[in-house]
Amino acid sequence: MKKLFVCLGITILFIAITQISGANEWKAPEDFEQAQEEAEQAVQRTGSNGPKIIMVETDSAVPIEATSVDVLSRKENIQKHEKDIRGGTGELDIHAVPLERAISELGAKTTDTAIIINLKSDVLFDFDKWNIKKEALSTLAKVAVIIKKKGKGPTLVEGYTDSMGSLEYNQKLSERRAEAVKSWFVKRYGLKPEMFIVKGYGETKPIAPNTNKDGSDNPAGRARNRRVTITIPFK
Repeated sequence: MKKLFVCLGITILFIAITQISGANEWKAPEDFEQAQEEAEQAVQRTGSNGPKIIMVETDSAVPIEATSVDVLSRKENIQKHEKDIRGGTGELDIHAVPLERAISELGAKTTDTAIIINLKSDVLFDFDKWNIKKEALSTLAKVAVIIKKKGKGPTLVEGYTDSMGSLEYNQKLSERRAEAVKSWFVKRYGLKPEMFIVKGYGETKPIAPNTNKDGSDNPAGRARNRRVTITIPFK
């Protein structure tokens, strides 16, 4: 608070210097209260059209000047940007997301005939579950952008798990997760069920070791194996 008053005093004093007329040279009164009084009188003479001052408490006690119009404009631009890319539910609006942006942010790989997207199951689902997490909405919205704007054939959705649990259990879990992703596209984004092919492979196709060479657990490897792969043909 002390810094704020010092900063305010300096600003008012500066305005007083620039506004006081009729003298070729202005000398600061030795008494601070007198200087402040003169500064306040000068401010009153500037009227309501003077600069709007935003005081920021800093170690250097330097005022930052900005008009209220500038601040409002910046705020409106931010709100407009957020409104453009988000729907009423707070998730990304797939009609407002550029195709190239969606491909880039998903880290998708493009071949001669298809776009391949690997999504970590931990991003989409809670542990040992197949219900889509709320945090996954933006990710799936970007995938929907690619399917709608680029897809030219059945999109393949494949589910995979790590090696924890039985073969039978992991097979079922991978199928349910792949089906959940497909159902989300159909229900949330209006894509037709016949636009998808769903497969589950359980733990049978790992892309990383589930265990280390000494037989100990490899959490990082297992995390990579828990995934959903989406292949979107465009030819």
